[in-house]
Amino acid sequence: RLTPTQEKIWKTKKTDMTRQQQIAQRKKEKMDRRRRKRRRQKQQKVIDDYDEEDEEYISGPTMEGQVVD
Repeated sequence: RLTPTQEKIWKTKKTDMTRQQQIAQRKKEKMDRRRRKRRRQKQQKVIDDYDEEDEEYISGPTMEGQVVD
């Protein structure tokens, strides 16, 4: 029986990915996750900004320095 770590190493040895490729892959996945999370948060914010009663956006995207009343 292999320990989880050994199993991981054994599995990675079986694949023909080099160490560099693995690092790059992991980094890419991490960035993708972060990007997806940010996108979800943005979408949520837009939903939060939507006022059900008035059926219009309370605070839409505003340009820098533009005053919203």
